[in-house]
Amino acid sequence: MGYAGLGVKAGVFAGLIYGVVNGIVTYITLLSIKELITSVISANLPPNVPISAEYIYQLTLTTAPITAAIISLILGTIIGAVYGWIYDRIPGKKPITKGLVTGIALWFISMLLSLPNIGYGLYYVFNKVIRELLMALIYGALLGIFFNRFHSKRFRE
Repeated sequence: MGYAGLGVKAGVFAGLIYGVVNGIVTYITLLSIKELITSVISANLPPNVPISAEYIYQLTLTTAPITAAIISLILGTIIGAVYGWIYDRIPGKKPITKGLVTGIALWFISMLLSLPNIGYGLYYVFNKVIRELLMALIYGALLGIFFNRFHSKRFRE
């Protein structure tokens, strides 16, 4: 049923590229909303905690891009397997179109999961909606491109 193996290969490559881009975008985003992040951390720190909001922010700035890249690679591989497995049932005729449909579906799910973050303010939510949509479309396009490449190669051999 489907092409799960090809999807895994495509997902690894798409997830790797997406992970690097996601790590960079995460870093830039964290830098751009530093004041917002530190103020939210400060407001939520219990009294008499020996760590400062600035320290937590710096720790996040260091670890979040790496974490984003690793998670993107892992999720990219899993999503690629699912994409290959249900490939024939995804709307569209070309792998790239099917990848973009997959990306939009992932974006929609991501938006539903991020509803609890609405407390960060309208700027954060709007930034996240646009950023996540662009990132989902990038991943979807990469998934379709790599899947097409591996799928075509399979039938040439």
